Amino acid sequence: MYARFDQIEATHAAQGQGVFNRTLAEAMALYTEWLGREIHSTTGGKPEDDTGTVDFVNRLKYAGEYHTRHEKDCFRRDDYR
Repeated sequence: MYARFDQIEATHAAQGQGVFNRTLAEAMALYTEWLGREIHSTTGGKPEDDTGTVDFVNRLKYAGEYHTRHEKDCFRRDDYR
């Protein structure tokens, strides 16, 4: 599984989600096979927008078992990132 841990760590908003645990994420990535993402809908997210949402489903195989994770995430621009 390919992951951009530097980007995740630099842009993760801890409010409401807790602290990003890079050590745990890197360890889990060793046993995770990425199978794809389906984006269901988006709002905002253009260069001129300060907020946006994305509704998506991730498919993966972790430790030999297949998993799906449905998320609706909110994004906001902080300090022009």
